[in-house]
Amino acid sequence: MKTRLFSFFYAVIFLTISVSANAGTINFEGDGLDDFDTLLLSSEGLPLKVNFRGYGDVLVSRVTAINSAQHLIVNIDAYPPIIGRKVPVLISGIVVPQLNAQCDGERKKARIAKEYVMDVIHSAKVVELKNIERAETFGISADVYVDDTNLAERLLKSGYASKPDENNDVTWCEARPS
Repeated sequence: MKTRLFSFFYAVIFLTISVSANAGTINFEGDGLDDFDTLLLSSEGLPLKVNFRGYGDVLVSRVTAINSAQHLIVNIDAYPPIIGRKVPVLISGIVVPQLNAQCDGERKKARIAKEYVMDVIHSAKVVELKNIERAETFGISADVYVDDTNLAERLLKSGYASKPDENNDVTWCEARPS
């Protein structure tokens, strides 16, 4: 029976994979296996692709910029610099007024919401990303927790954000009388 052993580091999970060519079995040993989803092997039994259901939670080392009430730029020292520096983060589960909106009312609301987020972030001791996913723009979409409170929920309660509807249509501008 031919057996190959592979050890590799993925995210913060060390995983040892033992592949038995004759028996067609794969054995896993390591931490974080609850999040394991898929392993794709080549015909030689080499790991080609490993998918995990979640990316875990991570502490933000520094918030370097706040582009809007929903978009942060962060540094994550737990990640290698190539993927951990100046990481764009989208706060998931909310829609906020846009700074580049066509109406003055929405732009004003966007500036106020951004200032609120700046105040919350600057007074925070700990900023953590939970339920991390990849955003459409290759950045991170996550629940942002500031001192153990969900920032999206704070924005919703304060009226600076809304829950998205099916079409992500939220009107922040007042309707003009005809």
